Amino acid sequence: MTNTHLAPTVVSPSLDESRVDSSMSPDRYALPASVKQEWFWRHARIASNSAWMNMPAGVTLEGPLSEKILAQSFQLLVDRHEILRTTLTEAHGKLVQLIALESKFSLAFSNLEHIPESDREAKLAESLREEAQGSFDLEVGPLFRARLFRLETNRHVLIITAHHIISDGWSQNIIQNELWSAYEALLKEQETELPALDIQYGDYAAWQKDWLGGDEANEQLKFWTKLLAPPLPIVDFPTDRPSIDTLSYRGGIETLLLPDTLVRSLKELAQSESTTMFAAMLACFAVLIFRYSGQDQVVIGSPAANRRPEAEPLIGPFAGPFALRINATNNSTFREVLQSTTKVVLDAIEHIDVPFETVIDSLTVRSKHRRNPLFQFYFMYQTAFLKSREVGHLIVTPIQTFSVGTPFELQLAVIERNEGVRAQLEYSVDLFDADSVVEMLKYYENILNAFVSTPDQKISELELPTHIDFKHRLPNQSDVARGHESPKTDVEIALTEVWEEILDQPNIGIGDNFFELGGNSLVAARLHSELKRKFGYVLDLSTLIVAPTIKQLAEKLAIAPSITESSLVALQPSGTKRPLFCVHTADGHVLMYRHLAACMPADQPVYALRAPDFGGNYREVNLRGLARKYLDDIRAVQPAGPYQLCGLSFGGLLAYEMATQLIETGEQVSIVALFDTGNPAYYRNLSFLKALQFRTTYLGDRFLKYSRNIGRGDFSQAFNDISRFISGRVKQLTWRVVRRFFARSNRTVPSQLWDGFTMFVTLGREFTPKALTAKLVLFRAAGRTAEYGNDKTLGWQLVAKGGMEVLEIPGGHASIMIKPNVYCLVERLNFYLNETNREFFVTEPEDRPVPADTAERSRPGLYVR
Repeated sequence: MTNTHLAPTVVSPSLDESRVDSSMSPDRYALPASVKQEWFWRHARIASNSAWMNMPAGVTLEGPLSEKILAQSFQLLVDRHEILRTTLTEAHGKLVQLIALESKFSLAFSNLEHIPESDREAKLAESLREEAQGSFDLEVGPLFRARLFRLETNRHVLIITAHHIISDGWSQNIIQNELWSAYEALLKEQETELPALDIQYGDYAAWQKDWLGGDEANEQLKFWTKLLAPPLPIVDFPTDRPSIDTLSYRGGIETLLLPDTLVRSLKELAQSESTTMFAAMLACFAVLIFRYSGQDQVVIGSPAANRRPEAEPLIGPFAGPFALRINATNNSTFREVLQSTTKVVLDAIEHIDVPFETVIDSLTVRSKHRRNPLFQFYFMYQTAFLKSREVGHLIVTPIQTFSVGTPFELQLAVIERNEGVRAQLEYSVDLFDADSVVEMLKYYENILNAFVSTPDQKISELELPTHIDFKHRLPNQSDVARGHESPKTDVEIALTEVWEEILDQPNIGIGDNFFELGGNSLVAARLHSELKRKFGYVLDLSTLIVAPTIKQLAEKLAIAPSITESSLVALQPSGTKRPLFCVHTADGHVLMYRHLAACMPADQPVYALRAPDFGGNYREVNLRGLARKYLDDIRAVQPAGPYQLCGLSFGGLLAYEMATQLIETGEQVSIVALFDTGNPAYYRNLSFLKALQFRTTYLGDRFLKYSRNIGRGDFSQAFNDISRFISGRVKQLTWRVVRRFFARSNRTVPSQLWDGFTMFVTLGREFTPKALTAKLVLFRAAGRTAEYGNDKTLGWQLVAKGGMEVLEIPGGHASIMIKPNVYCLVERLNFYLNETNREFFVTEPEDRPVPADTAERSRPGLYVR
């Protein structure tokens, strides 16, 4: 771990330039969010009703308690730690922490004394779970709460719940230690002796953003991307129920207290092998997974504190997982599995500064049967954070842990407490029954005993668990039992052959999902080429969204599309709201909208418009004619407005033209959403000096990109980039010549010369948009190439007569449409959908002259944020 120190960030609340906007209350200021907070923010938007990101901690209080002093002690913590006064919001396309200078803490109270003693414990358990699972509003706050339950005069239970976006396990220990230190001091009417905090969590977040841009972070990231290079093992661990499309994150928990003699033997063995209890218990958990699944490789997540010395006294979400890829063979002994696990752990520890959330975003992770290899298993070994203590005459004792949910299939925690070492196995209730989990814990104990008694025993000689319901275990079963249906028809066989080749996966069944196997738009394009080359099948890539399995796709291939057929693809046809229509990009298909549709609310219908199969039927294709055809298609679904249209890149131009034609016919258009689409006419008509500046910046940006690749020794990437740049220009020039030649000779373009992508790109560059009176919202990629940096609106301010907003979305031109960036895009897009009277903030572009009488005039404007 690096020795780089954290420097406190000095922020003047009255002068802070990072304020969200000028309307922000002067009692708050903004700082960057950490990478971990960004990750929790995205997942909170997906699973808004789930409590798995809540962190509850409860204690019983026996003895005389001053509720007033307890509340004062909490207030002291809130005053001391900025993170407890923090909410989060998005501003200028980035997530920021809003830190209140002051925040009044309120200790909630419930009196259970009136409940009959026989029912009181049950009512308490119900109330504790309800309190722990209560939701948080990350933008409104507070994100930290406490409730005191009075059972008797001198018997209470206190539960403290924080959202994971401001806390972690280490933080719970800090909260308890400081809370009761403050309580004891206030009880004695003394000054608290808590040392001053040199930095706050916001300082750490700002430092982290700087550090992630450095060489050390880059080297650590390389380690993880190499360790977790695909294909990652997906463990077909037997479950009581098959995996479902969307897991609820609901969790259960079962525990087992391990015998003291076994624990002592394990510690002695770990010491003799020059390793740790953590590695030993983890190795045995891996063996359990190997024996249950019959597989010999697994990825297990585990937490790291990720705290530098300066951050040790801070509350905040520092801890994060790191992934351990553990291998074994049937001939491996317990000792060999321990040795290999120890090496994996030690290597990982050297590279745990880089947030694993950053690692995940750089990986290509394939799911199968809705199982994600990075979110199947989790393991931790630790001394209990919460300990019993005496505060004056008050005895504080931690209460038993209960589950509020888990994103993992199985999560094993081995925790040392005063009572001994307890193994607690948290599990997804969507997949497992409690009885099965109890049996897993017993089997884990058997593995531990075998480990200490015969460490050189082969793990293959360990008796298999006898209680498994093999109905949901995929490997080594018949095709029917494992849910794998083999291809039967010639078309299914041909498709399976190509899928296995391009996805690099054997034994694909006709019910397997293309996208869950790792398919994306690039793989889909290769699928199109291979099917056409090998079998003559012409696949419309948009079909993959509604027919993502071999069985479904085989049925669709028999139907050949024509220019007269509808271009509509129903991405999400159900719902009561007005539909959203997404127009295809220059490649003609609509795969780029798959993630967007998947993230939309269940009651929001989403349709896409794919390009028709021209096949020589059109002598001349033009953008306005395409827009007219697509309008005929969408009227079959929605006969009258107001309409909601959107499009990425070239699709945005088509959506714009469709909106223009609708308004010309008297229809209403409530929103036109452009996803990183520029106005081609604006850039065609730049003045000489601005055009020169634009081209200079464009070429300079690409030269730097190519130079960086060459400097890193990545000659292949540099060559590919340069080749694409040149070939793209050559194709466009060639297409213009070909199109004009055949148009003049009154002939259709032969299919051999047809280039749909280049045709659409050329049409887009020639397009001149008319003035639009509908609401225009530009979702601009934060990673937009450099030459577009001087114009926030990408040229649309000249024609946006109905008002315009520009929203910055994380990612590049294409990556704004895929996870995780699409979460931000969908959240912001939903703000505008199904709204007909939403007002705009009216300000003017910086480069447009503002008349002196602006204040007296009422006219549409532009809001950039």
